[in-house]
Parts: sequence; C-alpha cells; structure tokens
Amino acid sequence: MRKMLFAMALCLGVGLLVVFPTTRVQSDVMRAHFINVGRGDATLLEFPCGAIVVDTGGNRRALISYLAQFFAGRPDLQNRLSLVVLTHGHPDHVENINAVLDRFDVTTLVENGRKATRPSRTLDGIYRAHSQTKIRIANADTIPRGGRFDPDVDQLDCAQTDPDIRVLWGQVAPGRTGWSQNEFAKENNHSVSVVVTWGQSRILLTGDLHVVGLEDLIKTHGPLVKNVSLYHASHHGFKNATSRKTLKQISPEIAILSRPADRAWHRRTKRIYDEFTRSKRPSVNIPVWKYKDDKTNPPKWRKDPNSYERDVRTGPRMITTESLSAGVYWTGRDGHVVVDVHTNGKMSVAFLR
Repeated sequence: MRKMLFAMALCLGVGLLVVFPTTRVQSDVMRAHFINVGRGDATLLEFPCGAIVVDTGGNRRALISYLAQFFAGRPDLQNRLSLVVLTHGHPDHVENINAVLDRFDVTTLVENGRKATRPSRTLDGIYRAHSQTKIRIANADTIPRGGRFDPDVDQLDCAQTDPDIRVLWGQVAPGRTGWSQNEFAKENNHSVSVVVTWGQSRILLTGDLHVVGLEDLIKTHGPLVKNVSLYHASHHGFKNATSRKTLKQISPEIAILSRPADRAWHRRTKRIYDEFTRSKRPSVNIPVWKYKDDKTNPPKWRKDPNSYERDVRTGPRMITTESLSAGVYWTGRDGHVVVDVHTNGKMSVAFLR
C-alpha cells in the first residue's frame, strides 16, 4: 500500500498512530478515514464489525481505489457498507454514489430528499437500479431532540462496544423561525448531519451546514454536539460555516477539513480554529486571504492591480502565509487523514499519501 506518513498531536490524549489503515481495528477502536478526494467530501468510518461512508464526492478514482484497498484489508466485511449518508445534493458530495453502489453492497442510504435542488432524475434512476439498498429521508423538523435512532441506520452491533449512530439534521421545512429566505434556499443548510458515539468519544459530521444551520443544530441537540472528540468541519471550513459562537460550543479536540490544497483560508476562520480546538499540532504554514481593509497587520499592497484578486463582496484581497498550530488536519495538505478513536477518549492521527 502507499507510503504512510505520520504526524503527532501533542496534547489531550492525541498521539501517534503506528499501524496501517488496512489492518483490522482493535475491539476498542473506531477508525475514521477522511479520504483526500480533492474538491469534495468522502469519509469512511470503520468499526470492528462494519463500516459506513458519509458522502461520495470528489475524485472518483481516488475514492473507489481507497475503498477497494480498505476492503482488501477487511475481507471479513465482504465489501459491505451498512450505511451510506449523502449529506446533500451538491456534486462534490454525491457525484460518485453510482460507482459506490455498483462496486460495493450498501444496506441503507440516507439523504435529505430535496429533489428540487439535487440531480433527482439521476439519483432516482441510480436508486431504482440498486433496489436492494433501503433509502431513508432525513427531515430536520421530525427528528427528536437527541437525534433519531433508526435500526435501518444503526445496524452495527460490535461485540465489545456498540457504536451509537444517530441522524440529527436533514431537509428543513419552509418558514423555519429565524431563517431568512436566502438561508432557507441554500442547499447546504439542509445537510444530513450525523453523530457517532463510541464509548467516551463522539464524532460529529455536519455536511455543509452554514452558521445558521449549525446554531439550530446545537440549539436542538445540545450536549450531544458540544465538546466533541472529532469534528468534520462544516462546509470544508469556509467562513460561512465558522463562527466563534458555534465552534466554541462544538469545541472539538480535533477538526478535519476536506478541501484542496489551493483553497486559502479566511484569516478570521483560521483564528477561530486556533482558539477553539482543544489539541495542537506541530505548526504548519497555510495560505490565508488578507483583505485591503484588514486593520490588523495589513498586507503591503503593490500599485500593480494584478498583485491581488478582487472580491466583489469584501474588496481586494491577496494571499499571504500564516502559521497554524491548532488541532486541525487538512486533506489537501496532509493527504488522507486517518484517526483512530478509542473508547476511552484517546485519539491518534496519521497521514496516508
């Protein structure tokens, strides 16, 4: 298998992973594979007794190759995914679902059912061609506080530790209190969100929810989504999905960003992650946008207008470099990010290139 490179997060029980991701996990370990698929999301959650996938976007070859190599190392699973979650209908989250269903056995698939804003004809045709897979629709307004436990969604029952897999969010009905028409129209705010409890650890995946969606998610489900162990950063860590209020409440020990290496950070977003992740990593330099009206350490602007890009919403901007030491791992920079999550709350991080 490809070369494994290692990184260490230095505090709060986060340590060095020293096993290849194709070895079978120990009975107290859940392994989260954040697959580097370029511009898109694809996450594999591996348990001692099964596996699930959240989103199937990005580079098809990278995704299918990774899953094939994973199952080659786990012949006991017989190419079966007990659950696939499509958080929402944007191509960078769903475009490879046909290839996944063709290649692997999928027991249940959960999506948000918003046919007006997804390639409904394509997906419906794919579902008809794979009628053995159960389709479940997640509606945020009918999901009870604390999430919905559905035996079709959570089919895993591992011998030593039983993972608790719950759907927290999905399609939102019109007229939601506090939402503008524009916020409701955003497909991202209807993302199916999932929390997995594994012993003392919790893993939160929220698709592309913007801040308004995250605020309602937190308000509805409270302690279940606060102080989590592992957080797959909403909307690839972009500014519209990151606020001090929400990240302070989620307060992840580790955060994962699925985004290409060439997508620069907004400075405010970078600072928020610096403040509210509970672990650290060895410092890395990352590209960061600076804006002409930034009064804190403003960049030196050249007279040549080609030295910056013009953003119609916020004015001229340029890319600079800043140091990041928060417990944030970034697929575009780090490669495939593999996190071993132990039932006692400890975690280990590795990179696979």
